[in-house]
Amino acid sequence: GKQGELQHHLLMMHLLVLLLAAAVSAQNAPPAPPDRIWFRQDSLPAGETCTSMYEQIKGTPALITGKDPIILTDDANFMICIKFLDGTYTNPKTGESTERKGRDWAHDSGKKSTCSEGCCEFQFGSLAKKYISWFPTSSDCSKTSAGKEAPLYFKSKAGEAAKLCAYYPEKADGPPVWQLLEGTAAGC
Repeated sequence: GKQGELQHHLLMMHLLVLLLAAAVSAQNAPPAPPDRIWFRQDSLPAGETCTSMYEQIKGTPALITGKDPIILTDDANFMICIKFLDGTYTNPKTGESTERKGRDWAHDSGKKSTCSEGCCEFQFGSLAKKYISWFPTSSDCSKTSAGKEAPLYFKSKAGEAAKLCAYYPEKADGPPVWQLLEGTAAGC
């Protein structure tokens, strides 16, 4: 039925990203938010809530837990059901950390980040990010004109070998240089 179609759509929606993207992104990334549970929910059917929708999808791949970025396809309405768990929150502007109680299910809207090959990061409020320049490659980093400042997401198959070139410092205090990165694709 309709729920099966939604689950299938959500499975197909989860495009793949390189595991090493986390290492590249972590160069200047703000601390991770508290753990959360979320799922894509473009709109709520009449009489339904995020809590009732959660009951229908718990235990399926449509439900995502953790601190990883929220990735949606570029055709999404950027509406999700999300529940924050108890944890430490670090204010990205001040760096101040505070313990926060969890928050029950809410139907939240976000902004679409710069998209990359059909994958877009869900942005809360005005927390815009700066992205490194990168491009996929099958050989080396000689075609730097192909570089784009965008989230490091692209379509691939889980477990598939992938190569890309990324422009970031080799050392924390060094200048950025083009670097060839090789890894294995994983789920977003």
